[in-house]
Amino acid sequence: MKRSDVERYRRGTAEYVVMHARWAASRGRRPSLSFFLQANPQKALAWAESMAYFPPSGSYLGGGTPEHYVCAECGASGCKLWRPYNSFDIHLLCAVCAGKDQKKGTSTIDERGTILSELGHNQRSDQIGWYIPAVPTEDEGMEAYWGYTSVPNAGCDWWAALPSLPPTPEKEAVAA
Repeated sequence: MKRSDVERYRRGTAEYVVMHARWAASRGRRPSLSFFLQANPQKALAWAESMAYFPPSGSYLGGGTPEHYVCAECGASGCKLWRPYNSFDIHLLCAVCAGKDQKKGTSTIDERGTILSELGHNQRSDQIGWYIPAVPTEDEGMEAYWGYTSVPNAGCDWWAALPSLPPTPEKEAVAA
């Protein structure tokens, strides 16, 4: 195992701790990292192993976007989408359509998919009203989405890499 295999993951994540332990073991060493508040490396590794998520294909969703990942209102795809919080009626919307649905302004959206919070103090949120980021699971043949606090790091990174806004007709014309 190479050190670069470990460095693919962000320091401090469960995946980094697990991969670092595997790398150390390949060199005849014991785990040496803490994880969150667990300073004991063996206990930290056990905890990290229970939380770590490694995509089956090596990259989340194989690096692509599922066919069903489309805005239900405008048909936009290839961009970040949001879904209703705590609902079994999955209705995916792009930032623009979610803003309209929730009567929230999205003009302050940034590349991370966050908008200025109504609470002020320059705080940002990835929620648009009652809509939260829609991160699909990798379950074959299912249109399932991770719970807001359960998304693995690989899923967060996948969602963060998508453009925050749907392509506009002007951008599509320039790209063609």
